[in-house]
Amino acid sequence: MHMSFKSLITHALIASVAASFWMPLVAHAEVKQTPDIWEWTTGTDVVTFHAGAWDANGVASITIYVDGNVKRTCWYVHSYDSRECTTDLKLANYPAGTNLFVNAKAKDPKGNESWSTGIDLTATGPAAPAPTPENPAPTPETVKETPDAWDWADGTNPVTYHAGAWDPNGISSIAIYVNGTVKRTCWFTFSYDKRECATDLKTTASTAGTLFVNARAKDSRGNATWTEGFTIDVTATAPSGDSTNPTTPGTVKETPDVWEWTWNDVRSLTQTESTRYNVGAWDPNGISSIAVNVNGVQKRKCWYAFSYDKRECSIDLNGWTYAPGTTLNITSVASDSKGNKTTSEGITIKIQ
Repeated sequence: MHMSFKSLITHALIASVAASFWMPLVAHAEVKQTPDIWEWTTGTDVVTFHAGAWDANGVASITIYVDGNVKRTCWYVHSYDSRECTTDLKLANYPAGTNLFVNAKAKDPKGNESWSTGIDLTATGPAAPAPTPENPAPTPETVKETPDAWDWADGTNPVTYHAGAWDPNGISSIAIYVNGTVKRTCWFTFSYDKRECATDLKTTASTAGTLFVNARAKDSRGNATWTEGFTIDVTATAPSGDSTNPTTPGTVKETPDVWEWTWNDVRSLTQTESTRYNVGAWDPNGISSIAVNVNGVQKRKCWYAFSYDKRECSIDLNGWTYAPGTTLNITSVASDSKGNKTTSEGITIKIQ
């Protein structure tokens, strides 16, 4: 039996469709869900640890750890190329023979993460002193769980009261009290060095009296230590003729307290790295605004209403937005509700 050309085409189409229903399903290749990460070191006395990473979803960050503690974090935005983060370790800063374990963690924008294998380094610094009866080796029972805190005062009128603190867990705040009332609180972030807070106290007033000044230091776990404190004499002054505005003993400060920091104390960036500049402020009259400037140009201004607690403002700094060799001078200006202003000391970051 002969079929027409049209019939042949129709039968061929039907056969093709039928065959397609019997084709086996092709399994898609599994897409990698965690970053690739690698590491290496260069140098001898000052060892540079390098960590590299790549991920199909892009790399969001690389964090370098030394003995389990964060040493540096490099942050990336829309980073689909391989990325690298580095940090320097001066082996002479650690007692001779000390083992340093350095590794890194890479994260992609979806939160998937991978850890590097890690590298062991041996320190070359001076040998740790042998334990003595006067200075025994620490044991789990003798490890200090509260901050070390100390204080001192200098000057006459005003008297400057200083409080210092240190804690192995890091200092989070130092609060200065005058006659039991908070006069000033200094806040710290990632603060594992010794920290200091100070305030000025006027020693003349319309009425004589005494000021008892002490401070409380708190670590990152909430443990607290009080300083011994000082008693300061206040002498009376002759009336100034302005009875509507008498002088209160100890009152002197009229400008905001300001402090600033960057993530992991970054002071240089490559064109593939970024960091965040943060500034905090407090004032007894309340903070109304904080303006952040980069090389004299205002980049952000944070406004606050009835803000009597400490306030913070921040900006992200991306190395790829600046030419190599550029120096960034970042400063901030905090204003209180009465218009008093304080300019921060500033932080300088070099673009490599």
